[in-house]
Amino acid sequence: MGTANDVLKNALANEVKAAAFYNLASEITPDDETRMLFIELAGLEEDHARDFLKKAEGTELLDGFDAEAYLSELEDNMHDVAKSSHSSLLESGDLDAVLDFAIGMEAHARDTYQVMATMVENPAIKKYCQELADEEESHRKILEQARNSLDMDPGDRPAL
Repeated sequence: MGTANDVLKNALANEVKAAAFYNLASEITPDDETRMLFIELAGLEEDHARDFLKKAEGTELLDGFDAEAYLSELEDNMHDVAKSSHSSLLESGDLDAVLDFAIGMEAHARDTYQVMATMVENPAIKKYCQELADEEESHRKILEQARNSLDMDPGDRPAL
């Protein structure tokens, strides 16, 4: 499973990767509602990483770890990594497959925060990890709703 520090690195990478993926997806998707959803999710994922580091300041999670440098490096490289890793999926035009991938990303992020919550001692960080896990689960549900609504006429779709 690794150390809490390893899980933190994984969580930060998940957030940056998700933001890059959603930004790319928003550029490609033909559906306006889904594009807006991807733009909103990209912003939320970008905020998660920075907010988490602010909350983790002075805790055991950051002991001996330059998290700001790590996050900056991730942000500098992730757009290109996401583009090379996911361009064929995004360019396929298969919105179901794109949404399925995004649902999987959110489930993985949820699970990562749940694991981190069990590994940290600091009660405030433990609580924040659970809050992030809950938020990632809400993203997963919204994406599932979007995927399920693709077969509906646009006028019959529930608001995203």
